[in-house]
Amino acid sequence: MSADSEQAPTSGMPSIFKTPLLEAYGCKIFPFPGIKDLIAHIEATRNFPIRDDDVLVAAYPRC
Repeated sequence: MSADSEQAPTSGMPSIFKTPLLEAYGCKIFPFPGIKDLIAHIEATRNFPIRDDDVLVAAYPRC
């Protein structure tokens, strides 16, 4: 078996999935469309002020 045949085919795969994942704070980060600087976005999210009466709603997006 040659080295070329062991690699997964990439034809038809969107280019966003071919880019290597960034890593920050021990987590791999998927490049999100529309955000030019992911690390700065993560830093802004981490530094977002949170108050005692804030409510966080987390849900999966509906398709």
